[in-house]
Amino acid sequence: MAKNIDKDQMKALIKSSNDHFKKRNLKMARTTAQIALDFAKRSENAADIYNASLLLSTIYGTNGRYSNDKSFFEKARVYLEESQKLTFEKTPTNHISYLQTLGLLHFDEEVFQKCISTLDRAIEEAKAVSLSIPTCQILLNKSHAQLQIGEYDNALATALIAKQLIEASSDKNQYLFSDLLKVLSLVYVKTNEFGKAIESAQKLLSISKELGEVEKELIALNVIAIVSGVQGNFKIATQYFQDALDKGEKIGYKYYIAQCQINIGTIYAHLYNYEDALERYNLVLEDYNDVLDDQTKVAIFNNVGNINYTTGKYDLAKSFFEKALKIASQKGFKSEAALSRAQLGRTFTALDYLDKAATYSNKAATFFEHTPNSNGNQINQLNLGNISFKKGDSKEAISLIEKGIESAKKLHDDVSQITGYQQLANIYKSEANYEKAFENLNQFSKLKEEFSSKQRSRQFMDLEIKNALKNKQNEIEQLTKENELQSQLLEKTDQIEIKNRELTSMNEDLRQFAYIASHDLKEPLRMISSYAQILLRLYGDKFDENAKSYFGYMTEGVTRMNGLLEDLLKYATVGRNEEEVEKIEMDYVVEICRVNLKVLIQESGAQINYGELPSVFATRTTLIQLMQNLISNGIKFRKEGTAPIIDISCKKSDTTYTFTVRDNGIGMEEEHLERIFVIFQRLHSRTTYEGSGIGLAICQKIVQRWGGKIWVTSEKDKGSSFHFTVPIKE
Repeated sequence: MAKNIDKDQMKALIKSSNDHFKKRNLKMARTTAQIALDFAKRSENAADIYNASLLLSTIYGTNGRYSNDKSFFEKARVYLEESQKLTFEKTPTNHISYLQTLGLLHFDEEVFQKCISTLDRAIEEAKAVSLSIPTCQILLNKSHAQLQIGEYDNALATALIAKQLIEASSDKNQYLFSDLLKVLSLVYVKTNEFGKAIESAQKLLSISKELGEVEKELIALNVIAIVSGVQGNFKIATQYFQDALDKGEKIGYKYYIAQCQINIGTIYAHLYNYEDALERYNLVLEDYNDVLDDQTKVAIFNNVGNINYTTGKYDLAKSFFEKALKIASQKGFKSEAALSRAQLGRTFTALDYLDKAATYSNKAATFFEHTPNSNGNQINQLNLGNISFKKGDSKEAISLIEKGIESAKKLHDDVSQITGYQQLANIYKSEANYEKAFENLNQFSKLKEEFSSKQRSRQFMDLEIKNALKNKQNEIEQLTKENELQSQLLEKTDQIEIKNRELTSMNEDLRQFAYIASHDLKEPLRMISSYAQILLRLYGDKFDENAKSYFGYMTEGVTRMNGLLEDLLKYATVGRNEEEVEKIEMDYVVEICRVNLKVLIQESGAQINYGELPSVFATRTTLIQLMQNLISNGIKFRKEGTAPIIDISCKKSDTTYTFTVRDNGIGMEEEHLERIFVIFQRLHSRTTYEGSGIGLAICQKIVQRWGGKIWVTSEKDKGSSFHFTVPIKE
């Protein structure tokens, strides 16, 4: 490649990578950024190398956060360190970009304090040179990091400073505004300002869809679902959580996949569908344990324990509450530890271990004295009352249970209120205070009836949700079956075509002959060309029209013969270089071909489409040569007045990848399909389509060298499809 690369081309590559990154198509973002970096290194442009390295670091860091794979973080750090080794005059903007990228890497690695301190340095440098937009962006990143360590007030304050700067700016940057909405949505959920949270999230959902920013769309869906669940709109919450789950699976964001599964499980628990709730919780603990933070694990253990307690499985409940308490105590989660102790106290009471129950409940009470409105206080007070009653202290029991009922009312805990009134009725009955017993029994019956009605309503809602999910699953399964059937039919057709079109490899003698001939025949051609030019200079003014025509035919023949020999040499030397076989992403190969064929693509208006392509083992140069030949072939043999469309796809079998390059060109008749891979075979005159007729023969030789096959399917005036196989290797 030439050292001087088109600046517009570099900008286009960086923009393409950024666009893929915003859509969280991380593989394509990496591939395109890597191509940009390769070109930047060849052109030896330090600034371009710097920018491409920072972009790759950001992409790899995000990849690591999504998959919780430390190897991605290591690669991100390699690119970041490489950017700092470059010797060129770095502007303040460049250094701010570096600090921001480093801060984001710390965020991805969950080293949040380092992230905040690094971003503070970036903010100071951006303020020093009056860069308002970068300052806003860095402030929002800092706010997000503060949110992760529980500094909710600081996170909100930082976000509001950024908001003021954004509103004061003349540049209405939609991406920046969406970042602001993302942080505000998350902060307001954490601070229980649900009205503001839903307003910010709905705006974020709309703008992120317009901008194609999938991660922000996922966050918006999750926030809306959480608020809907808190407000009791479980059907709507489940729908939004399911949408968020689909988005998370699409981009491979394991943390959010786990959170959505947990939240759906919690909704099932609220709907008294304990079986499905436990299934979701267990799925997360088994498949996503590596991405769960300790607080989330404590919450899951407490939830699973509570379900087992409610269904009378006290020993199982005890084991989960103990797991929750162990982590909460080790990590200093005081409120979570108090809740676990309260639950253990209640469980030991049910198992009739009153001394153990009292030990856990009294320790929990020490915490709840200072935070009486914390969840778990109502459970603990009722349980202490129950213990007192069982130990014969009815007066203390009544006092504690009445406090527990009041706490339950504040926390809207219907079950605890029902339990409390039932306990009071039993105590007063045991003391023969039938008036008080009857009064509490009436309260118990009234709440029990209301609760049963709510329970039936929620169970009916659960059936509706399950039916909706089942219908959706049936649609997915039907589409999957149709795709599998179509794939099987295509595979059988391909196998028949392969058997009919298998060609034997050229032997070593033929290769040697072609190589020697192409060298030896060039010498007399050069002699003919040289003497022809001498004749033209000496006697050209004496040529009549016929002589000039004959002379033109002769020089044209020499030129064409020289071209044929050049192509023959290419054919003869396929695979003769010492390039090593390596693992290559086909996305990278196609993008390189797109860059190499830029002029041809622009002149023809060609469109090149491809989806997810695998990595294969081959030699880089020959793989690019193969794909470039097939793409340019599709563009060259286009129909007049029709822009070429090239579609590249791949199917996987047990042993091979089968790639297809399909065009919408002139196509060919069936009788010509086998001829086109024969060297120097042409189906059209040179005046119509230029070329020597050797390109497809080279393609066949490349494919055969790695043990693959190549063939074509085509229909006149409807285009051609070139198929080739690559063996799957470890």
